[in-house]
Amino acid sequence: MNLNDQDDLRLFDQLWRERQPDAPAMVEFWNNRAASFNKLKNELEGQSCRQELVEKLSQLATLDSNAQVLDIGCGPGHHSLLLARKAGRVVGLDLSPKMIELARDNAQLEKAANVDFETLDWNAVNLDERGWKRKFRLVLASRTQAVNDLAALRKMTDACNGLCCLISQADSSNSLRDRLKPLAGWDDLAARTSRGFFCVFNLLWLMGFHPTVSYLDRHWENELSLSEARTIYGLHFESLFDLAEEQKEAIAAELAKMAESGPLIEKVRSKVAVVAWTVPRVESS
Repeated sequence: MNLNDQDDLRLFDQLWRERQPDAPAMVEFWNNRAASFNKLKNELEGQSCRQELVEKLSQLATLDSNAQVLDIGCGPGHHSLLLARKAGRVVGLDLSPKMIELARDNAQLEKAANVDFETLDWNAVNLDERGWKRKFRLVLASRTQAVNDLAALRKMTDACNGLCCLISQADSSNSLRDRLKPLAGWDDLAARTSRGFFCVFNLLWLMGFHPTVSYLDRHWENELSLSEARTIYGLHFESLFDLAEEQKEAIAAELAKMAESGPLIEKVRSKVAVVAWTVPRVESS
């Protein structure tokens, strides 16, 4: 790698790390979001999309009963539990204790004995101490802030012994969030959802990989109580921007106004980029 490549690595790493959400705020956000997020498991379009993705990844990674899978930012375990049907063992990690609690409940409901869920910050993981270097046939990180810089991306690759897949938001709209944006002083350049995707692709290319990209389109609706919406969107905007008290009050007042006409319904449209790259297999001794 030449000096220009090193400079470019630093450039895309810095761009990716800028305006990242505060980690404690993200834990609180996802703890509050966990129950509604878990409900999406039963949404038919989501089920079909996840099943299609898991089938594709299973084939690319040649999963079998001897393969181990790592799911970083596993949430309530939707992907992990599908992958457990294809692999010998799955390890799911998430920063949110509430997400892990739901993931364990879901595993118990499905009687999935080959899945382990753990509350763990990916940035704090030491691969050598855990014996995770080149351990996993598939390493997945789906729409998570756990992998949010070059160091975390390299660690993800170092844990892999086959296929890595990072799923990143490429574009999205959210009826509630979009209506609240002006009150939060939304900066589209600073908060644009595609930043992680194009930083990941360029960093991988500079690291010598040839990532493939495919896209998935989804849409869904989610009902929130006024209390849930205030907590979720307050935390969301505060994690991205330094809000003045007047802005917080304005967001809460606007949500209350919207709730006067009935339940608060999020209408979400999402385009995600599925970035996959191969890590040469090393046979264990």
